[in-house]
Formats: sequence, C-alpha cells, structure tokens
Amino acid sequence: MDKEKKPLKDVSYAVFGCGHKDWVQTFHRIPKLVDTTLEQLGAERLAEPGLTDASTGEVFTNFETWEDDVLWPALTSKYKTTSSADDSKTKGVDVTISNPRTSALRQDVREATVVKTATLTKGGDPRSIKKHIEIKLPEGMAYTAGDYLAVLPINPKESVHRAMRQFHLARDAHLSISTDGPTSLPTDTSVPAHDLLSSYVELSQPVTKRNLVTLAEYAKDEETKALLNRLAGDAYAEEVSTKRVSVLDILERHPTVDLPIGVFLSMLPPMRVRQYSISSSPMAHASNVTLTFSVLNEPSLSGQGPYIGVASSYLDSLAEGDSLHVAIRPSHAAFSLPSDTEHTPLICVAAGTGLAPFRGFIQERAAMLAAGRTLAPALLFFGCRSPDHDDLYRDELDEWEARGAVSVRRAFSREPDGSEGCKHVQDRMWRDRGELVELWKQGAKAYVCGSRGVAESAKETIIKIKVEMEKAKGEQPETAETETDSEKVKEWFESLRNIRYVTDVFD
Repeated sequence: MDKEKKPLKDVSYAVFGCGHKDWVQTFHRIPKLVDTTLEQLGAERLAEPGLTDASTGEVFTNFETWEDDVLWPALTSKYKTTSSADDSKTKGVDVTISNPRTSALRQDVREATVVKTATLTKGGDPRSIKKHIEIKLPEGMAYTAGDYLAVLPINPKESVHRAMRQFHLARDAHLSISTDGPTSLPTDTSVPAHDLLSSYVELSQPVTKRNLVTLAEYAKDEETKALLNRLAGDAYAEEVSTKRVSVLDILERHPTVDLPIGVFLSMLPPMRVRQYSISSSPMAHASNVTLTFSVLNEPSLSGQGPYIGVASSYLDSLAEGDSLHVAIRPSHAAFSLPSDTEHTPLICVAAGTGLAPFRGFIQERAAMLAAGRTLAPALLFFGCRSPDHDDLYRDELDEWEARGAVSVRRAFSREPDGSEGCKHVQDRMWRDRGELVELWKQGAKAYVCGSRGVAESAKETIIKIKVEMEKAKGEQPETAETETDSEKVKEWFESLRNIRYVTDVFD
C-alpha cells in the first residue's frame, strides 16, 4: 500500500492494546504497530493509545480507566457531544420477566463430543485433583502438538444459584431483554434466567472500579456508598482485584445496594472461552484431542465461599457423549516441536498440569520413532507432589521412555527421597545439569510450561548453570556479587527467548 497517497486520510481511530509482560520481545508491539501504521497511512489519531498488561489481571479496569480518562474526553472534544462516562447513573438494559422458553448460543466455536474422561490423581487433597478428557473434534478442525483448545464453558451451578437467589428469580423464570445500545445478551426474545446466567455472562469476573461507582449509586445508606467509593479508589488493587471480588460478592456483602437486574447484567462481561494446552498429538489420533487440567475448587480470597474455576468445573462435569463448544487456537510460533527433530535435542520443564503440551510432544516423538525415524534426545524435568498421588501419565511416560522418545527426571516435593533428594523441578535441573549442558551444546531447544513460579525458578537455574560454565572457562570473575547478578549472562538469557528458550506461563 502506498503510504504517500494517505489512503486513510478520512479515517479516525483510537487504539487500546493488551499484551503480556512475559513476552518481553513482543510486549505491546502489535498495538503500537497498528497505531503508527494507521497514522502513516493518513488516519487521524483521536486519542493517545492505551496499553495494559494481561499478567496483572486488571485488563477490564485498565480499559475502563483509559475509556473514561482518555477516549471519551477526546471524542467529546472532537465531535462536540456529551460523554456517556458523564451519565450520573448507569441505566443498564431494560428487563421484563416472562414464561416462554427459548435459548441461543453465539460464539466462534463449534460443537465437539466427549470421548472419555479420567481422574489422573489418586487420593490426597481433593483440591489438587487432576483430570484427563478426550474430545472428538468437529470435522475439518485440525491442530498441531503444542496448540491450545479454546473451550466455551458455563458458569458453576453454585454461582448461578447465588445470582438467582440474589434477584429472587424462580427456577423457571424467563428474562426478555431490550436495549438501544450494543450488548452480547440475547435481545427481544424470552430466555430462561438460568440459561442466561449460566451461559452468557461472567459471574466470577472481578468487579471493576466503574462497577463499584455504579454500585455506590444504588446503595441506600451513606456508609455503604462511602465504602464502595473507597474500594473504587486506592483500595482497589489490594482489597478487590487481588482478592478477585465479584459484583455478586459485593451484592451479598452489602444488602443495602438495591441493584436492578438489568444494571447487574450490563456490568458483566460476556462469557469468554478459556484456553487449555492440548496434551496430545495428531499423529496419535488426528480427529481427537486430550486436555490435562486441574479442578479448581478452593477457599476464595474474598472470604465468601469457595472459589470455583469456571472452565475446570465445567470440564469436570462432562461425561462420555456430552457435547461442548470448542475452537483450536495456535500456540506461539516458537512453542512447537523443532522442524529438525533428528538433530535438535529437547529440554522440557514442567510441574503439575504444565506437563500437558509435553505429553503431546513426546506422544508425537513416539509416533515418529514407530515410523522408523531417528530423533535427537529429549529430556523432561517434571515436578509433582508424590509418586503415589500426582505422577501424571506415569505408565505412558515409562513406555515412551523405554522406546527412546524421552528421558524423564522427576522431583517429588512431598517425597524427595524418591527423586534423588530433589523437592522441586529446578532442584532436579541443577542436580542433572551435566546432561542438560551436554544437550545444550548439541543445539537443544528448551521449553518451560507451568506457573509463573516454575518459569522464574527455571530461568534462575538456567542462569545459575550458565554462570558456573563461564566460571569454569575463566570468563566470570569469582568475586561477582551474586551468581545471578551477571549482566552479561542475563543478556545472554534474554537473547534466547522465543528462539532456544520458550515459555508458556499460566497463573
């Protein structure tokens, strides 16, 4: 496109971008590129770009802040109109209750079928249950090892019952919604209240600052108004966002807030898909995928009942033959098996369900070996609690190890005597660093999948090993302040990201 001709000179725009700080080299690169490209093509920037970091968990709040403080003032100045952010009270949508039953689903997903489910853990804490589910994909839906499966869930029944109770809705109540504004809710049709609350809105989403201001407007007493306005201010991060306090939590905690159900529904984000790393390879079964997941059910940080994972509880509720709605989402381009599998060794690091993509990798390597291919070595460092509780896929991994598809090094946090004294996966990496270094010298590619803590520990261990190597060569002074303070080594590590060192971090 010829930028000199300014083909977008009659276009106005504003950009709000979301990124994740763990992807250092590409953090906010795309929204910034979109902004500068549109400007170069002649478009008029209406407002300064807004940027947010998905790792903070405050994407919606940050967007609302940018919308109120930057976007709306720019729009009102440009078009001489009244900002919707200036409305004294959020009106929400108009709702009437009726009885006929209809319901609909609208998302960029297709229907799949559950083939099999299994519990991978044995005994122990019921809050640490790990599950396996096999799903038959719809015709024409393909994937590669390392990809994600996006699942459109429904809210936990406990959350739905709380909402029904809060608004005094009978089990067979229907809602008919009408609005002049945009909405993701079904409009001008009668929908069972239970279906709408189950399938269309995020009941567990943390309340935003804007929500809190609106809730304060509907409070009947000044004390509650003041409290909610305080929560919308400096107290938000510590008392709301960190504790994942929802709109429903606020309503139950403060019964003097007389919120209409229409306003409640307008506050809630639409139900979104959740992404899970696929734990299988299409070389094993091209039309089926498997997922490996933890069932999240633990005391809530808000102090109001259990915190139940929306997607994990939904997957846990499914049985053979059940339908669900899914889509394939590609992983980061770097988080895939190397094209030269014959000459590129693998180093995989995982804890718990972070094993998922590596099961797919190893399953694919086993299929390659069965087809007569020669492969470079693969080393898997895996951390879990104990061999009798959550040593996931032990029989499969033993079989694949016997075939030469992988060598597994485990770390049992509760029984370290069973893993060479290593409690955590980084301990095992350090103990077996000689083999790790040897594979690295052969051109290995390293992958890490797990929590932020696992990723940070793996990074620190890699840096520690590199420092030891440099000292052995006489290139690192023995008097360095600490082993991980070497800027040279840190620069070396950053140069590896998304090339020879790739992470997939989940919170």
